Amino acid sequence: MHITKGFPILSDMGEARRAETKQRGLIQPSIYRAPGVMLDMEWDNKVDIWGLAQTIWTIFEQRHLFDNINPIRELDHGRRFAEMISLRGPAPLEFLKRSKESPKYWDENGHWKLSNIYPIPEQSLESREIQLKGDEKKQFLEFMRKMLKWMPEDRADAQHLLFEDPWVRGGNY
Repeated sequence: MHITKGFPILSDMGEARRAETKQRGLIQPSIYRAPGVMLDMEWDNKVDIWGLAQTIWTIFEQRHLFDNINPIRELDHGRRFAEMISLRGPAPLEFLKRSKESPKYWDENGHWKLSNIYPIPEQSLESREIQLKGDEKKQFLEFMRKMLKWMPEDRADAQHLLFEDPWVRGGNY
């Protein structure tokens, strides 16, 4: 992969929000949207950790982690949730109970109920990651798993990711 020496530029702060209180409503580009946002749950700055993981994946792997678009080019939450389940395991029931939207996709016991329309793909983060091998791959995937948690409060915070994570601290990228 070609790494440039250009300086990063922050732009398009149109979706920026204050972090003091919980928020509700759609944010984030749809391809990077956190599951709680998709389910109309209250959210906080941990949605940015989810989005960061997907941004890193897209840059590093040169493709999106979750497709989120069906063959007729429309956003498709059912397809996206099926992909999330395949890569991150089942959504915790505690998480699903936070949303009135969950029953569209899961039954009252937290089981995926749309497998006839959206089967769970047979894939894993290991099978999707194609740039690394050995310990580097293991550390990178652990880094991703820290950010891609269903429960927002279980996601790593930015300080841990930047200053303590072995992949970030030990990589020479």
